[in-house]
Amino acid sequence: MNVVSVTPATSSVFVSSSESAIKMGDEERKKREEKERKKAEVRKRLEESAKAKKPKKGGFMTPERKKKLRVLLRKMAAEQLKAEQEKRAQERRKIIKERCGNPKAIDGANEGKYQRVRINAVQRWSNLRKSTPIVFLKYIIFI
Repeated sequence: MNVVSVTPATSSVFVSSSESAIKMGDEERKKREEKERKKAEVRKRLEESAKAKKPKKGGFMTPERKKKLRVLLRKMAAEQLKAEQEKRAQERRKIIKERCGNPKAIDGANEGKYQRVRINAVQRWSNLRKSTPIVFLKYIIFI
């Protein structure tokens, strides 16, 4: 039971200690509840912002796709390199054929045909030597 007394001189209200304890308990409980509510709000906001910042799982370039792409790129590079080497080799053969000529069939040839082939080869040889001395040493001229 709470006792309240009012004094006429001061017009103040005195509340007994048990009532003040209840009021203090209520205030503290309300403060704690308010604090917890604010913490929950902050926690919820942080979780939402963290979800928004996280990239979606299962992106386009998965590790398996990356591996397949690398293998495919390596294969394509190897094919391009092979094609380029073949092209260079073809070009080399073409140049050699232009400079040196085709092999002549002199088996079973008479003396006149042999002489003509020899004269043509010597002329080609001398022309080649005049134009580029290094090529003269590098290539064999077929007779």
